[in-house]
Amino acid sequence: MKINENSNIAFTQKTKIDSQNQTGAISFANIMSKEMEKSQQPTADFTNMTRKDLFDWMNSQIHSGKMTLDEGIPYLGMIMSNDALTGAPIDMATDTTRFNFVAKAQAGWEGANARNDMRSAQQLQSAIETMLSARAKG
Repeated sequence: MKINENSNIAFTQKTKIDSQNQTGAISFANIMSKEMEKSQQPTADFTNMTRKDLFDWMNSQIHSGKMTLDEGIPYLGMIMSNDALTGAPIDMATDTTRFNFVAKAQAGWEGANARNDMRSAQQLQSAIETMLSARAKG
């Protein structure tokens, strides 16, 4: 008589339980790892960051549900940059220039108000409040 692992009910059920426990342990470990990363993330300093830093922060806010895509619009305007001579976009991944994005947003807000563009002014005001609030929480 030949006994294989598929015909042995005890072996089959134990293997199922073991694989479920292993998957559960991995899921729990992943969850705990992500929670630890969140608690160890440095405070965003919007007065001294690169465009890539701002983009990454904005992206994490959107992915975590703390920010909607519409709320991210004013940040996109601050992230975009073109070469003054050629007009070609500057790659944010290689640009190490640091900016004060709070000041940039405030200048944008003043410009929007001067143009009587209330929608942009409101979006920028919200972005300023979010940046100041995020910095204060840190």
